[in-house]
Amino acid sequence: MEDWVSAKSVGKNSVTRGVTKEIPAVTWDDIGGLKDLKKNLQQAIEWPIKHAASFDKLGISPVRGVPLHGPTGCSKTTLAKAAAHAAQASFFSLSGAELYSKYVGEDLDK
Repeated sequence: MEDWVSAKSVGKNSVTRGVTKEIPAVTWDDIGGLKDLKKNLQQAIEWPIKHAASFDKLGISPVRGVPLHGPTGCSKTTLAKAAAHAAQASFFSLSGAELYSKYVGEDLDK
């Protein structure tokens, strides 16, 4: 058991290897416009976390995910960071290629 504890203290979880994990500093106020979209994201992401007891009491199941899609530069990442900041949740930044890989660190050219 001592060997395992020692190895755990120096090892890193392979699932998060190469993945940026943070609680971002971006806030909703940093994003201009997009009022309706920000409101929808707040309701889907922030409310279930901040008001979990109310959701449980009312028997409401929070959404399991919110896919954001669109062309490069349309604020998808910034919106996700603002939602994570508001909910005080960790933000994992992954590329599409990393999601497509079956194994962590796998080369897609294989």
